[in-house]
Amino acid sequence: MDDPSLGPAEHALALQGLARINRVTQSTRVLWQSLASLSQETKEPLSVLDVACGGGDVLLNLAKKGHATGCNIKWIACDLSPTAISTTVRQFNAAHIPIETHIQNALEPNNTLQADVVFCSLFLHHLPEEHAVELLKSMASRARRLVLVSDLRRSRWGYQLAWWGTRLLSRSKIVHVDGPRSVEAAFTEQEVKSLAQQAGLNDAKINRFWPERFLLEWKVSV
Repeated sequence: MDDPSLGPAEHALALQGLARINRVTQSTRVLWQSLASLSQETKEPLSVLDVACGGGDVLLNLAKKGHATGCNIKWIACDLSPTAISTTVRQFNAAHIPIETHIQNALEPNNTLQADVVFCSLFLHHLPEEHAVELLKSMASRARRLVLVSDLRRSRWGYQLAWWGTRLLSRSKIVHVDGPRSVEAAFTEQEVKSLAQQAGLNDAKINRFWPERFLLEWKVSV
């Protein structure tokens, strides 16, 4: 998935496979709980930015939940890949939900692109430690209220789930390879805590959820 030489058709098929996996694993559940809680606390319109959004399926599922519950939320997506952004736009247009998109490197701080909530889903494990720290710093610089990171936990059970799950849920050979490799590249909860501290997110909360994933939550001090 990270190979810049990957063709658009292969990339699109891989994004479809990831979307199916995200639906089955209910990747948006814990993210939505945090967003809904913040929305209820503030009673004000929120802006939500998904960095490294991929095909936008996680953001779209959150947007549908927001629409169904009457939450006033502006949805924003950024990704370095034009294929990913075009897929995101197409999905949101089909759902008749407004979306703002940017082709942008998630690791680079950008004070011109900010939001109340900045999150990423299944992206952290693609990065080596030093780049993971840069990502967290970048997300913190963009967030006015909250940073959320949802990702895989490195474990033997997680590897087995990834190996079988990708083959059951996707026809993409890229996904079949990337799934187990992603678990091998993922961080443990203790490692994530260390990354957060290096990035200055010292009071970040890290909670485990099924299937073999974690959610990092960091509130911006006001």
